[in-house]
Amino acid sequence: MPIIQVDEIQEITQSALRAAGATDDEAEIVGDHLVQSSLAGHDSHGIMRALQYAEMIQSGEIIPGTAPTVELDTPVFSTMDATNVFGQVVAARAMRSAIKKAKDSSLGLVTIKNSPHNGRLGTFGEIAAAENVVGLVFLNGGGSGQWVAPFGGLGRRLGTNPMAMGAPSGKDFPVVLDISTCIVPEGKIRHYLQNEQEIPAGWMMDGEGKLTTDPGKLYESVSACLQPLGGSLSGHKGFGLSFMNEVLAGALSGCGCARDLPEDHPVGHGLLMLAIDIQQLTTLEEFTSKISTTIDYIKSCPPAPGFKEVLVPGEFEHRNRQNRLANGISVSEQIWSDLVTLAGR
Repeated sequence: MPIIQVDEIQEITQSALRAAGATDDEAEIVGDHLVQSSLAGHDSHGIMRALQYAEMIQSGEIIPGTAPTVELDTPVFSTMDATNVFGQVVAARAMRSAIKKAKDSSLGLVTIKNSPHNGRLGTFGEIAAAENVVGLVFLNGGGSGQWVAPFGGLGRRLGTNPMAMGAPSGKDFPVVLDISTCIVPEGKIRHYLQNEQEIPAGWMMDGEGKLTTDPGKLYESVSACLQPLGGSLSGHKGFGLSFMNEVLAGALSGCGCARDLPEDHPVGHGLLMLAIDIQQLTTLEEFTSKISTTIDYIKSCPPAPGFKEVLVPGEFEHRNRQNRLANGISVSEQIWSDLVTLAGR
């Protein structure tokens, strides 16, 4: 696979989005989000998504130049309807609104309904941490995007239902947890398929309920499904987290929860974003001192067999970002070719 320097990737990704119909501001916001995701090592939510967004613009799922509608606004919370704006645009606006409310009122909460794909949720946790607040993000599919089986079941009933949390740490990087409530998000399956690689065992069941390492099986049978976080042994934990995401992101936002939907039902995500102002509860110095001490203590743990060291949440992304900024990002030939072709329009 070719290795492309970050500046070139940034230019091509933004040009591709503009060629697809995005405004200059949207291309900058979304393009930067996608490049930052690739830099962090999350290629499944990185620049490959620009091609998906181009298709969504063509189908009308994303309408460039639109703006979200604020339906209710108070000093502490607000509710928003994305109205076909880019998911990254509305989510960044919502998190910054929650942060402002938190700094004014200790807590800030914003819900979003009917949002297109929002990209990597950890980015919004990083936005919160950079403003010295704790940020929490919960997302569901609004009833659509069902890829995941409930624990003990065979068949798709839930979305990947990710969640993210971020906080300042006093270190060179914020602590950021960004996980799906299934073993792996659908985008990673797509990434393995595009790179013609087998997926690790235990991620997915085929249409007969057998574990498979063939990523293509997910797109061949409606019965094939992803496993909840914890898999066959403790998947009740991931399933429980996923169900509560339906409550927080789906029901509270008004977007809707997992249910039987017609195939042509429009895709729209529900989100809940919460910001907590640290300095309303303690000093920032005391807070980050505690987190920094905990990080040092955790990392002092001897590594288990097969591991070189213990990494804390956010450290993997930080190291990838430093490495890829210096050495470039590896991109599949097909994705890079498609991006350059789209940008060339």
